[in-house]
Amino acid sequence: MAQDVGVSGPWWQLLTLLISAGVVTGLANTGLAWLKESFDRRRQARRSGRQIALELVGSLTAYSQSCFDKVQANDFDRSQGEIGRNTSVPDVTFFPARHELDELPGRIAARLTDLRNEVSRANTSINQTGEVLDPVDASETATARLLGVSYHALLLARKLRRRYGFGRRNGTFDLDDADLIKRYKQDHPHWLKRAWNSYRSHRLRSAVKKMKRGLLKRT
Repeated sequence: MAQDVGVSGPWWQLLTLLISAGVVTGLANTGLAWLKESFDRRRQARRSGRQIALELVGSLTAYSQSCFDKVQANDFDRSQGEIGRNTSVPDVTFFPARHELDELPGRIAARLTDLRNEVSRANTSINQTGEVLDPVDASETATARLLGVSYHALLLARKLRRRYGFGRRNGTFDLDDADLIKRYKQDHPHWLKRAWNSYRSHRLRSAVKKMKRGLLKRT
């Protein structure tokens, strides 16, 4: 009678162990290769994003200064009793390509897009003011819009500097930034300051009314 030969002998167990070890090793090697490739892609993306950010910092800073120069020129013209010479906001010609925008953090990419849209709306507003009113109003609108765009471009450049560790500007550049920020805050005071000024104005008006009533009673 023939003996039934099974597949559970020692040799089969050894073969199973070897196959399992090979599969596990293969999976481990595949996983390690994937992790390495993913790490390399992220590192390359960070390098690419950092380079794009560095170029943007320079472009945004120069753009901000250019807009503020136009504001100062209009302020000078107005002080001389003339119409401001600058009646448009420069286009954002340095806006990144789509694939470059994808290398940047989402919030920064969104703020860049907002800046470009703000410039478009600003020029539309200036043109409409010039058509409906007159060149003087158009110039004043342009000054206000140039100041806002200049300020927001500077803030975005500073945000990029902090995000990528580029450091602050030094020397006379800090003075230029301080002039811009001071000029902007003069036209756009903090809401607490606006509330305080409104309160003071209200008290002054009340005091004047009381004084007038007192004078009327005396007469």
